[in-house]
Amino acid sequence: MKKHGIDVPSGRTCHRLACRPFLFEPQWYPDLITKCREVLYTPGFGVSTVKAFSVMVMCDKMGLPVEDAFGLMPSDKWAWWFMRQQMGLVMRRASGTPVAAEVADKQDELHLITLQRLSVMIHSGLKLKYIIGSDEFGLHLFPVADYVWRDKGSQKVAADLKEDKRQYTGDCAHNAEGGVVCVHQIWGGSTERSMPSPQKRAQHPHFHFAYSPNHWANLDTKIAFAKRIWGWVVDEFMKDHKAETGVDLTRAEAETRARCVWLLDCWPDNTSEVNTKLVTQHVNKQTLHPQHCTRDP
Repeated sequence: MKKHGIDVPSGRTCHRLACRPFLFEPQWYPDLITKCREVLYTPGFGVSTVKAFSVMVMCDKMGLPVEDAFGLMPSDKWAWWFMRQQMGLVMRRASGTPVAAEVADKQDELHLITLQRLSVMIHSGLKLKYIIGSDEFGLHLFPVADYVWRDKGSQKVAADLKEDKRQYTGDCAHNAEGGVVCVHQIWGGSTERSMPSPQKRAQHPHFHFAYSPNHWANLDTKIAFAKRIWGWVVDEFMKDHKAETGVDLTRAEAETRARCVWLLDCWPDNTSEVNTKLVTQHVNKQTLHPQHCTRDP
C-alpha cells in the first residue's frame, strides 16, 4: 500500500509513517543549515532543534503535512553528526553571559585605578621588571582521546598515553619589560614521579615544575610559584644594587628591601584571605587583582 507516495509494508500495523526509515537527502542540507543557523544562539539549541527542523524540511520537500511526519524523526546520533560534520559546530563550555554596558564601564574604571596605582609606583622608583603578571592556561600535549582506531576484532586495545598525561596546567609569569620571569608547569599525580624526569627538568631552569591530584592549579601550587617568583625578584634586586652602588647585599638584606607587584586575576584562590596571608608570610610583595582584566574588549 502507498501513503503520500511512500511504500508502507502491509501485513503489520504501522502508525502513519512509523515504518519509514529516516532518509534526509543531501540536497536538503542547505535548507536545514539555514534554519538551524537562525536560532543557533537561542537558549536550548541542540539535538532536539535539529531533529525538529529536519522533519519540517523533509515534509516541505516531500509535500507532506507535518502531522503525518511521525515516522520521519531522525535519531539523536544523526542530529549530532549533522551539527558536527555539516554545520561545523563543536561543543564549548559557556564561560559567562554578555557583559552589560554599565558593567563594562565599571570594569574599565577598576582597571584604570590599577593602572594609576602602578603609575604612582613607577614614578616612585619601581622598575618595570618588578611589575609581574601571570595567569593559568591548559595545554593539551597530544590530540588523543579514550577511543582509538584499531583493526576489527582486536583483543586488546591500549593507548600510548594515560588520560591524566594528555594535559598539564601552565602559568607564565612575565614582567612589564617583556621578560619571562618563570614558567609554571603542573602535572597530574601524587608524587614527583608524575613530573618529567630530573634530567629533563634540569634542562629547563626557568620552569617551575609541580604536581597536583588533577593537574589543576590550587593554593599550594600558587604559593610554591609565588616563592619561585620572589626568589627571582630578590636575585635581580641584589644584582641591581651591586651595579648601582658597588656594594653586595646579603640575601636577608635584599629580601627586606626588595619590592615587586604581582598582577593576578580574580580567581577565588588568588583573592582568598588564606592566599593573602601566605603570600605576605613567604614573600614581600603586593598583589593586585584587576576585576575582569582578561575580558574581551
